[in-house]
Amino acid sequence: MAKTLDKARVSMVAELLRRIDKGDDVRLLAKDASRIAENISPAELAAAELSLLDDGYTPTAVNQLSTAFVVMRIYEQHVSGPKGQFQDVHILQKVTAEHGVFRCLAAELTAAAADLRAMECIWDTASEYRRLIHVVDHLSAMKEHFEREDDVILPYLKRLGWANLCVVAENDHAQLRADIDSLTSLVTAIHAFSPEDFQTALVAGVGRFCSCLLEHLSFEDGLLWPIALVVIDNPAVWRTMKALCEEIGYCGIHVS
Repeated sequence: MAKTLDKARVSMVAELLRRIDKGDDVRLLAKDASRIAENISPAELAAAELSLLDDGYTPTAVNQLSTAFVVMRIYEQHVSGPKGQFQDVHILQKVTAEHGVFRCLAAELTAAAADLRAMECIWDTASEYRRLIHVVDHLSAMKEHFEREDDVILPYLKRLGWANLCVVAENDHAQLRADIDSLTSLVTAIHAFSPEDFQTALVAGVGRFCSCLLEHLSFEDGLLWPIALVVIDNPAVWRTMKALCEEIGYCGIHVS
């Protein structure tokens, strides 16, 4: 049976979102967000968002205000909460550290593709090609990263009512896995293509993959993980997830 919405809480959230839009004092807003959000359910937040849509706010503006609401609560918890709350190598610290490595790999991949595109002839002993192979080999580590998120972190968020956001992440993971497989097949079959066809396919594949990857990492770091830190508020749950993640491994990149 669906939980009955608390109209008073919905009204408080909607009013806070309007205050955020008006530009009220951000420190006061953060304190109020932390207080109000304590018992807010995803359904009540959604009802508050619907109220703003009925008032004429655009969907984009409502999404931005809701994100600000969540982030403000995190900020207030960081300021007023116990120091060192997540210093015990919190798994999201490792996840976001890996994201930084993945951004570096995307930059390396883009540069390697650009170097190969400028070559008139491509042979498998060329330093530019060996560099490309080296970078693509490292992309497979991302699959372990996606597996850890799909199997450990996202299920907890789904149980707490955030299934829609989790589906976005899972769809991204599926697309990125497919892109990694396509790039791997392409670069290991260089002799099956003319130089021009190889360069065209490589540039297109790298562009598609890097665009999807960078957008996905921004989505998780900017929205999904801040929400996770707020709604998964039981330290024992994070410890359980940390143990499971360590069993899976951290995609060959040891961050401590």
